Amino acid sequence: MAKWVEHGKYEGEMIVTWDGKDWENARAIAANFLKSKGKEVTNDEVAQLAINDRLDDLFKEGCEELGLFPATPPDVDLRALTENGVTVSFAFAVRPEVKVGDYTKLRYKVEEVNVTDADVEEGIRVYLESKKRVMEEGQEPVIPELTDSFAKGQYIDGVKSVEDFRAYIRRTLARGQRLHNQQEAEAKLFDSLIAITEAEVPSRMVDAEIGIMAQQLSGALASQGMQFEDYLKAKGQTEEELIAELRPEAEKNVKTSLALEEIARQQNLFPKNEDIENEYRAMAIRYEEKIDTVKQSVPVEQLSYTILLQNAVDFLKMQK
Repeated sequence: MAKWVEHGKYEGEMIVTWDGKDWENARAIAANFLKSKGKEVTNDEVAQLAINDRLDDLFKEGCEELGLFPATPPDVDLRALTENGVTVSFAFAVRPEVKVGDYTKLRYKVEEVNVTDADVEEGIRVYLESKKRVMEEGQEPVIPELTDSFAKGQYIDGVKSVEDFRAYIRRTLARGQRLHNQQEAEAKLFDSLIAITEAEVPSRMVDAEIGIMAQQLSGALASQGMQFEDYLKAKGQTEEELIAELRPEAEKNVKTSLALEEIARQQNLFPKNEDIENEYRAMAIRYEEKIDTVKQSVPVEQLSYTILLQNAVDFLKMQK
């Protein structure tokens, strides 16, 4: 049995009571499992194992019973525990009402790539600067001269002369500029989408997004050999100040996702099982992992939602 206690618009806690024969059977299974390990067990240990085994199901079943659509992971609290049953609280945000204007009029416009000769010369200068070396001890580093010999010695596919090298730099700059232009166009598209979207975003959703952003930042810092705490010290910030700094972007990210989700729902862009399996295979190849390992790391619900949002993005980009 479940009930919803609202603590604000689109936020609250779901109280779930689990008792009766189902609870008794779960306790018996848990007790037998623990005893099979050959050790003395307490009633609390038995109850805790029974609860842990069913916690995800209790949450899903409660949401289905009440017709709730969670928008954040729940904070779980054990409210009461007796031999006759257990009461668990799940605090979370539900999906808010979202209204999106005429998104078919939005346009994804990517600026043309324009790499000038001056850009190429600057690209060459930066490349040569990165290759400077000390010829003799005690001397200043020497920047190499661009010659056919130097160009060929970089072992770049298809580069055997100065002209080949210039063409390579131009192509590299063009790829970077194209990616930048695409990112800029996508950012403008999302800004336009937010402008026609009405949604009262629950604070729990924003807090959850801030947590994800902070985790991504911490991972990026770790890859550079820097601790999160050292980063804060270098910026002269407290963790609370960083959270406040991230909040506007987090609110924007959440609102964008809600709008994309609504578009996907209206256009029936839900991923098929085949799409999900294909993405798992692609991830396995990309990360050089077994597909089962990838599936354990990325839950199907998470991947399905990511594909759903991308389908909506692709739909918007195709509008003419």
